[in-house]
Amino acid sequence: MDRLSQWILSLALGWLAILGPAYGTTVGPVERAYDSYMEVHEKTRGWPTADRESEMSNAFDARFSSYFEAPLTQLSDEEVALLFAAANVAHAYSVRETYLDKMLDAFEVLRTRDAVSQRIHGDLYGALVASRQFDRARKLAIEFPQWPVETLPAIHPQATQARTALKVVGSAGLEQIAVEVENGPRIVVISHPLCHFSQRAVAAIEQDAALSKIMANSLWLAPVDRKLYIDVLAQWNQAHPAHEIMIAYDRAHWPALASWSTPTFYFLRDGKLMSVVEGWPDEGNRKQLLSAAKGIGL
Repeated sequence: MDRLSQWILSLALGWLAILGPAYGTTVGPVERAYDSYMEVHEKTRGWPTADRESEMSNAFDARFSSYFEAPLTQLSDEEVALLFAAANVAHAYSVRETYLDKMLDAFEVLRTRDAVSQRIHGDLYGALVASRQFDRARKLAIEFPQWPVETLPAIHPQATQARTALKVVGSAGLEQIAVEVENGPRIVVISHPLCHFSQRAVAAIEQDAALSKIMANSLWLAPVDRKLYIDVLAQWNQAHPAHEIMIAYDRAHWPALASWSTPTFYFLRDGKLMSVVEGWPDEGNRKQLLSAAKGIGL
């Protein structure tokens, strides 16, 4: 299982562990809806990111939209927390602001009741980071100082519709920069320093002259995540300067990338996706990479 799938699975199971004991023997409609939603989560395990995002979003809308159309104040603390949890999972898959807004709606109800837990606070903070609402995330951290979260550096967003990424500057800074893949052959590698398969892939590439040659101008991107892992990225970039990893700023800017599993190699020519090589098995993917690179003129 790739790192992205592992993280979302742990997120969903964590909520089940927290919320499960709260209901005793009585199962209400919100809990039944959430259980049904988790069945969709299990059914879609292993699907490409884009397909799973669509399925989980549709499942959320069908099961929970009506609850958010009525005042959430009519529901119990446990029911509001479950709705927050469902929106949290939907946002984790899609990074859509519509689900972040629903998380915020539920959070505000719980806040007025003094029913915000550390888990709820942490999930909302992470969702704000993933949605690149850094100022709101900082404000949330200040409002709940009792619960530590990842400290955000100064980040100055660019007012642009172009594709951008967050580049690690020094050991603890970030700079948003434009990235371009529209001209000529380009390889985009979805990867992450904490992904064992990404570690094996870069080691194999660096030890292979032919692979190093085709990957010389590749763009390495970490998926949109709820943590920035700046220190981890800085260590990777110092160890692998030819394959520096930046953080994708907005997944919506990359519609051609169906999967954000790590590592995934996308081969583009003049911005058009030509082929994809996924994963890094024990035997590596040398032959597949070389063949795909030849297909885009490298």
